[in-house]
Amino acid sequence: MYKATFKNFSDIRMGSPYNSADLELSGGFVPDLEHATFQDLFAINSDGSECYLVEWAFDANNSPGFRVWKISDRERRVEKSARIPGCCISLQLQKDHVVAEVYQHPHKVTVLVSGFEINRPAEYEVRFKFMGDIGLGALHKGGQVELSGSFVPNLEGHFFQNLFALSPDRFDCYLVQWAFEKEEPGFVVWKISARNQLVSKSERIAGCCEAIHLRDGQIVGEILLNTGKRPYRVNWL
Repeated sequence: MYKATFKNFSDIRMGSPYNSADLELSGGFVPDLEHATFQDLFAINSDGSECYLVEWAFDANNSPGFRVWKISDRERRVEKSARIPGCCISLQLQKDHVVAEVYQHPHKVTVLVSGFEINRPAEYEVRFKFMGDIGLGALHKGGQVELSGSFVPNLEGHFFQNLFALSPDRFDCYLVQWAFEKEEPGFVVWKISARNQLVSKSERIAGCCEAIHLRDGQIVGEILLNTGKRPYRVNWL
């Protein structure tokens, strides 16, 4: 029988009524919960064999959302729902359905949780650290990337710019790696896919990346050259 306990509560944003918390889950089958950020809500079915948890899932614009985890001791597996925009107020089991009350600004709505999938890829979250100027007085920065998701390649030893793009479902992440040639700046775009568990890299692009966007399935943006700014489109190797 499952039992869920939360501790170390914190506002998901300063002053927000919605929390994140550390989760302690006990029961017959307990998956790895270390890399997920959970809300302090859960539901357990009548015989205690299934536990439902609420994982925070912010989008690329930092707008709140969540997905529901279904953890089954009987089947010894985890299923995850599709992402639901908004903040979860409550989670209930009604007959064979999972129902969430959700705050979607400026309204409260009731959502039937659906889209459960086994081994749904974890959405990417990107953070940068140890960022510094690429040269004395330079406007552009470089440093290290902290990437979380269900497929994360080895990023150690690589020097990335503090720019990235995510696919709408956040299962593909695009990073900008500095690539100097004879002290002249350039960059390579990495595509990291949780869906396919593959890394693709673009050809080197001369100049400094000013912006990166995913548009109609293609990576585009602006680069800065000595002659000024111009658009670019990524060609994959």
